Amino acid sequence: MENTPASRYKIASDIMTKKPFVLQSSMTISEASSCFLNHHFSSAPVMSAAGEVMGILDEFSLIKIKLVQHLDENGRDKLAFHKDFFQQATFVKESTQILDVVKEMMKAYNNRLWVLNNAKALVGIISPKDVLRYVVGEKKKQVDLQGELEKAKNDLDKVVAELQQTKGKLDMFEDMVMDNPTMIHSVNKSGTIIMANRKMHELLGYENGELVGKTMFNLYVDSVHAEAVSGLKKIMKSGQHQNTFTTMIKKNGDKIRVDISSTALLDDAGDFIGTISVSRPVDADILLRALHGVLSKDTITDDKMREIRDILETTVEVKK
Repeated sequence: MENTPASRYKIASDIMTKKPFVLQSSMTISEASSCFLNHHFSSAPVMSAAGEVMGILDEFSLIKIKLVQHLDENGRDKLAFHKDFFQQATFVKESTQILDVVKEMMKAYNNRLWVLNNAKALVGIISPKDVLRYVVGEKKKQVDLQGELEKAKNDLDKVVAELQQTKGKLDMFEDMVMDNPTMIHSVNKSGTIIMANRKMHELLGYENGELVGKTMFNLYVDSVHAEAVSGLKKIMKSGQHQNTFTTMIKKNGDKIRVDISSTALLDDAGDFIGTISVSRPVDADILLRALHGVLSKDTITDDKMREIRDILETTVEVKK
Protein backbone atom coordinates (compact mmCIF):
# COMPACT_ATOMS: atom_id res chain seq x y z
CA MET A 1 0.00 0.00 0.00
CA GLU A 2 1.31 3.45 -0.87
CA ASN A 3 2.46 5.50 2.12
CA THR A 4 0.24 8.52 1.72
CA PRO A 5 -1.44 10.37 4.61
CA ALA A 6 -4.86 9.23 3.39
CA SER A 7 -4.11 5.55 2.71
CA ARG A 8 -1.18 4.19 4.74
CA TYR A 9 -1.22 2.45 8.13
CA LYS A 10 0.03 4.30 11.20
CA ILE A 11 3.76 4.03 11.73
CA ALA A 12 6.27 4.74 14.50
CA SER A 13 6.78 8.37 13.53
CA ASP A 14 3.02 9.00 13.99
CA ILE A 15 2.95 8.11 17.70
CA MET A 16 6.51 8.65 18.96
CA THR A 17 7.50 11.41 21.36
CA LYS A 18 9.91 13.52 19.37
CA LYS A 19 13.31 14.83 20.44
CA PRO A 20 13.82 12.62 23.51
CA PHE A 21 16.25 13.80 26.17
CA VAL A 22 19.68 12.20 25.82
CA LEU A 23 22.70 12.02 28.09
CA GLN A 24 26.14 12.68 26.66
CA SER A 25 28.84 10.14 27.47
CA SER A 26 31.12 13.05 28.44
CA MET A 27 28.80 14.02 31.32
CA THR A 28 29.97 13.51 34.87
CA ILE A 29 28.04 11.26 37.24
CA SER A 30 26.84 14.35 39.12
CA GLU A 31 25.63 16.04 35.91
CA ALA A 32 23.73 12.92 34.90
CA SER A 33 22.16 12.67 38.38
CA SER A 34 20.99 16.31 38.13
CA CYS A 35 19.39 15.58 34.76
CA PHE A 36 17.41 12.68 36.19
CA LEU A 37 16.25 14.75 39.17
CA ASN A 38 15.42 17.92 37.24
CA HIS A 39 13.75 16.40 34.17
CA HIS A 40 11.83 13.63 35.96
CA PHE A 41 12.55 10.77 33.54
CA SER A 42 13.33 7.20 34.60
CA SER A 43 15.71 6.28 31.79
CA ALA A 44 17.57 7.96 28.95
CA PRO A 45 19.92 6.98 26.12
CA VAL A 46 23.62 7.75 26.46
CA MET A 47 25.10 9.26 23.32
CA SER A 48 28.77 8.87 22.38
CA ALA A 49 30.90 11.68 20.99
CA ALA A 50 30.34 10.14 17.52
CA GLY A 51 26.55 10.46 17.90
CA GLU A 52 25.84 6.77 18.49
CA VAL A 53 23.59 5.43 21.25
CA MET A 54 25.84 3.48 23.63
CA GLY A 55 22.93 2.14 25.67
CA ILE A 56 20.17 3.08 28.07
CA LEU A 57 20.88 4.40 31.56
CA ASP A 58 18.15 4.10 34.18
CA GLU A 59 17.91 5.45 37.72
CA PHE A 60 18.92 2.23 39.46
CA SER A 61 21.94 1.76 37.21
CA LEU A 62 22.96 5.35 37.94
CA ILE A 63 22.88 4.56 41.67
CA LYS A 64 25.22 1.60 41.05
CA ILE A 65 27.58 3.80 39.03
CA LYS A 66 27.54 6.42 41.79
CA LEU A 67 28.58 3.80 44.35
CA VAL A 68 31.30 2.35 42.11
CA GLN A 69 32.61 5.82 41.29
CA HIS A 70 32.77 6.65 44.99
CA LEU A 71 34.81 3.52 45.71
CA ASP A 72 36.96 3.75 42.57
CA GLU A 73 40.45 4.91 43.41
CA ASN A 74 40.92 6.19 39.82
CA GLY A 75 37.95 8.53 40.27
CA ARG A 76 36.44 7.89 36.84
CA ASP A 77 33.51 10.28 36.96
CA LYS A 78 32.45 10.28 33.28
CA LEU A 79 29.53 8.19 32.02
CA ALA A 80 31.70 6.89 29.20
CA PHE A 81 33.71 4.83 31.70
CA HIS A 82 30.66 2.95 32.95
CA LYS A 83 29.06 1.54 29.81
CA ASP A 84 28.88 -1.90 31.44
CA PHE A 85 25.98 -0.54 33.48
CA PHE A 86 24.03 0.55 30.41
CA GLN A 87 21.05 -1.48 29.23
CA GLN A 88 20.74 -2.51 25.59
CA ALA A 89 18.59 -0.16 23.50
CA THR A 90 15.97 -1.51 21.11
CA PHE A 91 15.62 0.51 17.93
CA VAL A 92 12.86 0.80 15.34
CA LYS A 93 12.68 2.83 12.17
CA GLU A 94 10.33 5.78 11.68
CA SER A 95 8.51 3.70 9.07
CA THR A 96 7.91 0.68 11.36
CA GLN A 97 4.18 -0.13 11.46
CA ILE A 98 2.26 -0.06 14.74
CA LEU A 99 1.80 -3.83 14.99
CA ASP A 100 5.56 -4.36 14.71
CA VAL A 101 6.15 -1.54 17.21
CA VAL A 102 4.06 -3.39 19.81
CA LYS A 103 5.88 -6.67 19.11
CA GLU A 104 9.29 -5.03 19.60
CA MET A 105 8.07 -3.20 22.71
CA MET A 106 7.20 -6.51 24.37
CA LYS A 107 10.83 -7.63 24.04
CA ALA A 108 12.53 -4.29 24.78
CA TYR A 109 14.17 -3.30 28.05
CA ASN A 110 11.75 -1.23 30.13
CA ASN A 111 9.32 -1.54 27.19
CA ARG A 112 10.87 1.54 25.56
CA LEU A 113 11.73 1.81 21.89
CA TRP A 114 14.09 4.33 20.35
CA VAL A 115 13.24 5.60 16.88
CA LEU A 116 15.89 6.20 14.20
CA ASN A 117 15.48 8.06 10.92
CA ASN A 118 17.01 6.99 7.60
CA ALA A 119 20.32 8.60 8.60
CA LYS A 120 20.28 6.46 11.78
CA ALA A 121 19.92 9.53 13.95
CA LEU A 122 17.82 9.30 17.11
CA VAL A 123 14.56 11.21 16.54
CA GLY A 124 12.08 9.82 19.05
CA ILE A 125 11.04 7.46 21.82
CA ILE A 126 7.97 5.26 22.06
CA SER A 127 6.71 4.21 25.48
CA PRO A 128 3.64 2.14 26.38
CA LYS A 129 1.91 5.44 27.17
CA ASP A 130 2.42 6.59 23.55
CA VAL A 131 0.79 3.40 22.26
CA LEU A 132 -2.04 3.72 24.79
CA ARG A 133 -2.64 7.33 23.74
CA TYR A 134 -2.90 6.18 20.13
CA VAL A 135 -5.26 3.27 20.92
CA VAL A 136 -7.59 5.37 23.08
CA GLY A 137 -7.65 8.27 20.65
CA GLU A 138 -8.10 6.10 17.57
CA LYS A 139 -11.72 5.23 18.36
CA LYS A 140 -12.69 8.90 18.44
CA LYS A 141 -10.71 9.53 15.25
CA GLN A 142 -12.54 6.68 13.54
CA VAL A 143 -15.92 8.13 14.56
CA ASP A 144 -14.91 11.58 13.32
CA LEU A 145 -13.49 10.12 10.12
CA GLN A 146 -16.66 8.10 9.51
CA GLY A 147 -18.73 11.26 9.78
CA GLU A 148 -16.42 13.10 7.41
CA LEU A 149 -16.54 10.24 4.92
CA GLU A 150 -20.34 10.11 5.01
CA LYS A 151 -20.54 13.85 4.41
CA ALA A 152 -18.00 13.60 1.59
CA LYS A 153 -19.96 10.73 0.05
CA ASN A 154 -23.20 12.73 0.17
CA ASP A 155 -21.48 15.72 -1.43
CA LEU A 156 -19.98 13.45 -4.08
CA ASP A 157 -23.38 11.88 -4.79
CA LYS A 158 -24.84 15.35 -5.38
CA VAL A 159 -22.01 16.30 -7.71
CA VAL A 160 -22.36 13.03 -9.65
CA ALA A 161 -26.11 13.56 -9.94
CA GLU A 162 -25.56 17.10 -11.24
CA LEU A 163 -22.96 15.88 -13.72
CA GLN A 164 -25.26 13.13 -14.92
CA GLN A 165 -28.05 15.66 -15.40
CA THR A 166 -25.70 17.98 -17.25
CA LYS A 167 -24.43 15.14 -19.43
CA GLY A 168 -27.99 14.03 -20.13
CA LYS A 169 -28.94 17.52 -21.23
CA LEU A 170 -25.86 17.89 -23.39
CA ASP A 171 -26.30 14.42 -24.90
CA MET A 172 -29.69 15.56 -26.18
CA PHE A 173 -27.96 18.27 -28.17
CA GLU A 174 -24.84 16.36 -29.17
CA ASP A 175 -26.04 14.83 -32.45
CA MET A 176 -27.42 18.06 -33.81
CA VAL A 177 -24.74 20.28 -32.27
CA MET A 178 -21.36 18.71 -32.95
CA ASP A 179 -21.63 18.70 -36.75
CA ASN A 180 -23.72 21.86 -37.00
CA PRO A 181 -22.25 24.39 -39.49
CA THR A 182 -22.83 27.16 -36.89
CA MET A 183 -20.51 27.73 -33.91
CA ILE A 184 -22.14 26.36 -30.74
CA HIS A 185 -20.69 26.16 -27.24
CA SER A 186 -21.76 25.93 -23.60
CA VAL A 187 -20.29 27.29 -20.37
CA ASN A 188 -21.24 26.54 -16.76
CA LYS A 189 -22.00 29.12 -14.08
CA SER A 190 -18.29 29.69 -13.39
CA GLY A 191 -17.64 30.42 -17.06
CA THR A 192 -15.84 27.14 -17.82
CA ILE A 193 -16.43 25.74 -21.31
CA ILE A 194 -18.17 22.37 -20.97
CA MET A 195 -19.01 21.84 -24.64
CA ALA A 196 -17.92 23.29 -27.99
CA ASN A 197 -18.78 21.85 -31.38
CA ARG A 198 -16.42 21.12 -34.25
CA LYS A 199 -17.21 24.35 -36.10
CA MET A 200 -16.28 26.34 -32.99
CA HIS A 201 -12.90 24.59 -32.81
CA GLU A 202 -12.32 24.93 -36.53
CA LEU A 203 -13.00 28.67 -36.84
CA LEU A 204 -11.04 29.54 -33.71
CA GLY A 205 -8.09 27.36 -34.73
CA TYR A 206 -8.23 24.70 -31.99
CA GLU A 207 -7.96 20.93 -32.20
CA ASN A 208 -11.30 19.22 -31.67
CA GLY A 209 -12.04 19.01 -27.93
CA GLU A 210 -9.25 21.43 -26.99
CA LEU A 211 -11.62 24.20 -25.88
CA VAL A 212 -13.37 22.06 -23.27
CA GLY A 213 -12.06 22.96 -19.81
CA LYS A 214 -10.91 26.42 -20.83
CA THR A 215 -12.88 29.49 -19.74
CA MET A 216 -14.99 31.97 -21.66
CA PHE A 217 -12.11 34.44 -21.29
CA ASN A 218 -10.18 32.27 -23.76
CA LEU A 219 -12.90 33.02 -26.31
CA TYR A 220 -13.04 36.80 -26.17
CA VAL A 221 -10.57 39.68 -26.50
CA ASP A 222 -9.63 41.40 -23.24
CA SER A 223 -11.73 44.47 -23.97
CA VAL A 224 -15.00 42.50 -23.81
CA HIS A 225 -14.28 40.30 -20.77
CA ALA A 226 -16.43 42.48 -18.52
CA GLU A 227 -19.19 42.31 -21.13
CA ALA A 228 -18.91 38.50 -21.16
CA VAL A 229 -19.28 38.30 -17.37
CA SER A 230 -22.27 40.61 -17.49
CA GLY A 231 -23.82 38.53 -20.26
CA LEU A 232 -23.43 35.30 -18.29
CA LYS A 233 -25.08 36.86 -15.24
CA LYS A 234 -27.94 38.05 -17.41
CA ILE A 235 -28.47 34.57 -18.86
CA MET A 236 -28.46 33.02 -15.38
CA LYS A 237 -31.01 35.59 -14.19
CA SER A 238 -33.34 36.01 -17.16
CA GLY A 239 -32.72 32.77 -19.06
CA GLN A 240 -31.40 34.32 -22.26
CA HIS A 241 -29.25 36.94 -23.91
CA GLN A 242 -30.41 38.60 -27.10
CA ASN A 243 -28.26 38.78 -30.21
CA THR A 244 -25.20 40.94 -29.70
CA PHE A 245 -22.03 41.68 -31.63
CA THR A 246 -18.72 40.91 -29.97
CA THR A 247 -15.12 40.03 -30.80
CA MET A 248 -13.70 36.57 -30.28
CA ILE A 249 -10.02 35.72 -30.38
CA LYS A 250 -8.48 32.78 -32.18
CA LYS A 251 -5.82 30.52 -30.72
CA ASN A 252 -3.16 32.31 -32.80
CA GLY A 253 -4.30 35.72 -31.52
CA ASP A 254 -6.27 36.83 -34.60
CA LYS A 255 -9.62 38.51 -33.98
CA ILE A 256 -12.95 37.46 -35.40
CA ARG A 257 -16.12 39.52 -35.17
CA VAL A 258 -19.26 37.49 -34.41
CA ASP A 259 -22.86 37.89 -33.46
CA ILE A 260 -23.95 35.63 -30.61
CA SER A 261 -27.19 34.55 -28.97
CA SER A 262 -27.43 32.55 -25.75
CA THR A 263 -30.04 30.77 -23.69
CA ALA A 264 -29.95 29.02 -20.33
CA LEU A 265 -29.73 25.26 -19.91
CA LEU A 266 -31.72 24.18 -16.83
CA ASP A 267 -31.98 20.94 -14.88
CA ASP A 268 -35.25 19.20 -14.02
CA ALA A 269 -35.65 21.43 -10.96
CA GLY A 270 -35.28 24.56 -13.04
CA ASP A 271 -31.80 25.38 -11.74
CA PHE A 272 -29.17 26.81 -14.06
CA ILE A 273 -26.45 24.36 -15.13
CA GLY A 274 -25.04 26.02 -18.24
CA THR A 275 -25.58 28.05 -21.36
CA ILE A 276 -26.16 27.14 -24.97
CA SER A 277 -24.65 29.83 -27.18
CA VAL A 278 -24.87 30.06 -30.96
CA SER A 279 -22.53 32.40 -32.81
CA ARG A 280 -21.44 33.09 -36.37
CA PRO A 281 -18.79 35.25 -38.00
CA VAL A 282 -20.03 38.64 -39.16
CA ASP A 283 -19.96 38.75 -42.97
CA ALA A 284 -20.67 41.77 -45.19
CA ASP A 285 -24.40 41.09 -45.44
CA ILE A 286 -24.86 40.76 -41.70
CA LEU A 287 -22.76 43.85 -41.10
CA LEU A 288 -24.75 45.88 -43.63
CA ARG A 289 -28.07 44.86 -42.10
CA ALA A 290 -26.79 45.68 -38.59
CA LEU A 291 -25.48 49.08 -39.63
CA HIS A 292 -28.68 49.87 -41.52
CA GLY A 293 -30.72 49.13 -38.42
CA VAL A 294 -28.57 51.43 -36.34
CA LEU A 295 -28.25 54.25 -38.84
CA SER A 296 -31.98 54.34 -39.48
CA LYS A 297 -32.58 55.47 -35.90
CA ASP A 298 -33.04 59.14 -35.14
CA THR A 299 -30.45 59.24 -32.37
CA ILE A 300 -27.08 57.49 -32.38
CA THR A 301 -25.27 57.43 -29.04
CA ASP A 302 -21.50 57.66 -28.65
CA ASP A 303 -21.44 54.05 -27.52
CA LYS A 304 -23.19 52.95 -30.71
CA MET A 305 -20.78 55.01 -32.80
CA ARG A 306 -17.84 53.33 -31.10
CA GLU A 307 -19.46 49.91 -31.68
CA ILE A 308 -19.89 50.73 -35.39
CA ARG A 309 -16.25 51.78 -35.57
CA ASP A 310 -15.11 48.55 -33.84
CA ILE A 311 -17.21 46.46 -36.22
CA LEU A 312 -15.72 48.18 -39.23
CA GLU A 313 -12.16 47.92 -37.95
CA THR A 314 -12.51 44.29 -36.97
CA THR A 315 -14.12 43.36 -40.27
CA VAL A 316 -11.24 44.95 -42.12
CA GLU A 317 -8.78 42.97 -39.96
CA VAL A 318 -10.65 39.72 -40.64
CA LYS A 319 -10.58 40.35 -44.41
CA LYS A 320 -6.84 40.99 -44.24
